[in-house]
Amino acid sequence: MAELLTTTQDTWTTVHPWYQLFKHRLQHIDVNHIIMVPNVPVMVDEDLKKKFKKEGMLVPIVIDNNNLLIEGSRRLQYFKNEGSHVLAYKAKNNDEEKFLIELNKKCIELHPNIFDWGFMFEKDMRKYTNKVLPLLQEGIQSALVN
Repeated sequence: MAELLTTTQDTWTTVHPWYQLFKHRLQHIDVNHIIMVPNVPVMVDEDLKKKFKKEGMLVPIVIDNNNLLIEGSRRLQYFKNEGSHVLAYKAKNNDEEKFLIELNKKCIELHPNIFDWGFMFEKDMRKYTNKVLPLLQEGIQSALVN
Protein backbone atom coordinates (compact mmCIF):
# COMPACT_ATOMS: atom_id res chain seq x y z
CA MET A 1 0.00 0.00 0.00
CA ALA A 2 1.30 3.46 -0.90
CA GLU A 3 1.38 6.32 1.56
CA LEU A 4 2.25 10.00 1.54
CA LEU A 5 5.98 10.54 1.04
CA THR A 6 7.40 13.82 2.33
CA THR A 7 10.70 15.30 3.39
CA THR A 8 11.17 18.31 5.63
CA GLN A 9 14.03 20.77 5.39
CA ASP A 10 14.25 24.04 7.29
CA THR A 11 10.77 25.58 7.06
CA TRP A 12 9.33 23.64 4.13
CA THR A 13 7.90 20.21 3.49
CA THR A 14 8.18 18.59 0.07
CA VAL A 15 5.61 16.09 -1.22
CA HIS A 16 7.24 13.31 -3.27
CA PRO A 17 5.44 11.24 -5.90
CA TRP A 18 5.74 7.44 -5.69
CA TYR A 19 6.62 6.95 -9.34
CA GLN A 20 9.70 8.94 -10.35
CA LEU A 21 10.87 7.39 -13.59
CA PHE A 22 12.56 10.53 -14.93
CA LYS A 23 14.29 11.78 -11.79
CA HIS A 24 16.59 13.97 -13.88
CA ARG A 25 13.53 15.96 -14.97
CA LEU A 26 11.93 16.34 -11.53
CA GLN A 27 12.06 19.88 -10.17
CA HIS A 28 11.75 20.85 -6.53
CA ILE A 29 9.25 23.70 -6.70
CA ASP A 30 7.27 25.88 -4.30
CA VAL A 31 3.56 25.19 -4.89
CA ASN A 32 2.91 28.95 -4.85
CA HIS A 33 5.18 29.34 -7.90
CA ILE A 34 3.08 26.98 -10.02
CA ILE A 35 0.73 28.90 -12.28
CA MET A 36 -2.78 27.56 -12.68
CA VAL A 37 -5.23 28.71 -15.33
CA PRO A 38 -7.21 31.51 -13.67
CA ASN A 39 -10.95 31.24 -13.07
CA VAL A 40 -11.01 27.48 -13.58
CA PRO A 41 -12.38 25.86 -10.43
CA VAL A 42 -10.62 22.74 -9.21
CA MET A 43 -12.83 20.34 -7.28
CA VAL A 44 -11.39 17.59 -5.11
CA ASP A 45 -14.37 15.50 -4.02
CA GLU A 46 -14.44 13.36 -0.87
CA ASP A 47 -13.68 10.11 -2.73
CA LEU A 48 -10.58 11.63 -4.27
CA LYS A 49 -9.50 13.07 -0.92
CA LYS A 50 -9.78 9.58 0.60
CA LYS A 51 -7.75 8.13 -2.27
CA PHE A 52 -5.02 10.76 -1.93
CA LYS A 53 -4.94 10.29 1.85
CA LYS A 54 -4.60 6.51 1.46
CA GLU A 55 -2.16 6.40 -1.48
CA GLY A 56 -0.28 9.69 -1.34
CA MET A 57 0.84 11.31 -4.58
CA LEU A 58 1.35 8.46 -7.04
CA VAL A 59 2.68 10.49 -9.97
CA PRO A 60 4.31 13.90 -10.34
CA ILE A 61 2.36 16.89 -11.57
CA VAL A 62 3.54 18.21 -14.94
CA ILE A 63 4.56 21.83 -15.53
CA ASP A 64 6.09 23.63 -18.49
CA ASN A 65 9.24 25.80 -18.59
CA ASN A 66 7.23 28.77 -17.29
CA ASN A 67 5.85 26.78 -14.32
CA LEU A 68 2.39 26.67 -15.93
CA LEU A 69 0.49 23.65 -14.65
CA ILE A 70 -0.08 21.23 -17.52
CA GLU A 71 -1.47 18.23 -15.64
CA GLY A 72 -2.34 17.47 -12.03
CA SER A 73 -4.58 20.32 -10.85
CA ARG A 74 -6.50 18.18 -8.35
CA ARG A 75 -3.28 16.68 -6.95
CA LEU A 76 -1.76 20.14 -6.62
CA GLN A 77 -4.90 21.49 -4.95
CA TYR A 78 -4.95 18.64 -2.41
CA PHE A 79 -1.22 18.25 -1.71
CA LYS A 80 -0.47 21.94 -1.26
CA ASN A 81 -2.20 21.43 2.09
CA GLU A 82 0.31 18.68 2.90
CA GLY A 83 3.48 20.52 1.91
CA SER A 84 4.86 23.79 0.65
CA HIS A 85 6.84 22.19 -2.20
CA VAL A 86 6.41 19.32 -4.66
CA LEU A 87 8.62 17.36 -7.00
CA ALA A 88 7.17 18.05 -10.47
CA TYR A 89 8.10 17.00 -13.99
CA LYS A 90 9.19 20.00 -16.03
CA ALA A 91 8.44 19.36 -19.71
CA LYS A 92 10.59 21.11 -22.31
CA ASN A 93 8.13 20.92 -25.22
CA ASN A 94 4.64 19.80 -26.27
CA ASP A 95 5.71 16.24 -27.10
CA GLU A 96 7.16 15.84 -23.60
CA GLU A 97 3.99 17.29 -22.08
CA LYS A 98 1.83 14.75 -23.95
CA PHE A 99 4.19 11.89 -23.08
CA LEU A 100 4.34 12.76 -19.36
CA ILE A 101 0.55 13.13 -19.20
CA GLU A 102 0.05 9.71 -20.79
CA LEU A 103 2.80 8.19 -18.62
CA ASN A 104 1.03 9.45 -15.50
CA LYS A 105 -2.33 8.10 -16.69
CA LYS A 106 -0.78 4.69 -17.39
CA CYS A 107 0.99 4.56 -14.01
CA ILE A 108 -2.27 5.36 -12.20
CA GLU A 109 -4.13 2.76 -14.29
CA LEU A 110 -1.55 0.03 -13.61
CA HIS A 111 -0.84 0.88 -9.95
CA PRO A 112 0.10 -1.13 -7.87
CA ASN A 113 1.02 -3.72 -10.51
CA ILE A 114 3.96 -1.99 -12.19
CA PHE A 115 6.89 -4.38 -12.25
CA ASP A 116 8.86 -2.84 -15.11
CA TRP A 117 8.64 0.10 -17.49
CA GLY A 118 8.13 -1.95 -20.65
CA PHE A 119 4.61 -0.55 -21.02
CA MET A 120 6.17 2.68 -22.34
CA PHE A 121 7.04 0.82 -25.54
CA GLU A 122 3.76 -1.05 -25.98
CA LYS A 123 0.50 -0.27 -27.75
CA ASP A 124 -0.78 3.29 -27.42
CA MET A 125 2.14 4.52 -25.28
CA ARG A 126 4.67 3.84 -28.03
CA LYS A 127 3.42 6.73 -30.19
CA TYR A 128 4.21 9.14 -27.31
CA THR A 129 7.48 7.48 -26.31
CA ASN A 130 8.86 7.55 -29.85
CA LYS A 131 8.58 11.36 -29.87
CA VAL A 132 10.62 11.88 -26.69
CA LEU A 133 13.68 9.71 -27.22
CA PRO A 134 15.98 12.58 -26.10
CA LEU A 135 14.20 12.52 -22.72
CA LEU A 136 15.04 8.82 -22.38
CA GLN A 137 18.64 9.46 -23.46
CA GLU A 138 18.99 12.22 -20.85
CA GLY A 139 17.89 9.75 -18.21
CA ILE A 140 20.48 7.18 -19.28
CA GLN A 141 23.24 9.79 -19.37
CA SER A 142 22.19 11.10 -15.96
CA ALA A 143 22.28 7.58 -14.50
CA LEU A 144 25.75 6.95 -15.93
CA VAL A 145 27.14 10.17 -14.43
CA ASN A 146 25.69 9.44 -11.00
